[in-house]
Amino acid sequence: MKSNKNNTIPIIFIVLLIIATCLFYYGSHIHIFKSVTIDYSIFSAYGSFISGLAAFFSIWLLIKNINSQQKQFERQSFENNFFQLISIFTQNINSLHFLNTNLKGHAVFKFLLEKFKEKTDGYRSLENTTIYKILIEKFS
Repeated sequence: MKSNKNNTIPIIFIVLLIIATCLFYYGSHIHIFKSVTIDYSIFSAYGSFISGLAAFFSIWLLIKNINSQQKQFERQSFENNFFQLISIFTQNINSLHFLNTNLKGHAVFKFLLEKFKEKTDGYRSLENTTIYKILIEKFS
């Protein structure tokens, strides 16, 4: 999960802009700044500068939002494909039918495992193999 540090940068930026604007606008009304005269034509340039920064900031947020949506879409697409594959696998298992018997689904695997045990009874070396242990564990 992302830290809150990334979320505080825009807040700090906005607070600093508000403070700077207040100082420029109300600076002439504060007793300390009475002797300072303010040329209000500078506010035009300041406003243009602030609007440029705001435009840049909004474009940055838009790009960040688009990237986030793209990642979320890719994740949803992967999850959807994964669960479709599981569903297809389950349908394939359930549709199994062993010829000349009434065995269906998982019962086919159990039947085949029993037949495998019968045929390999003389081959004790198979009992130590990993595949044999997995088959016994899963279908016994």
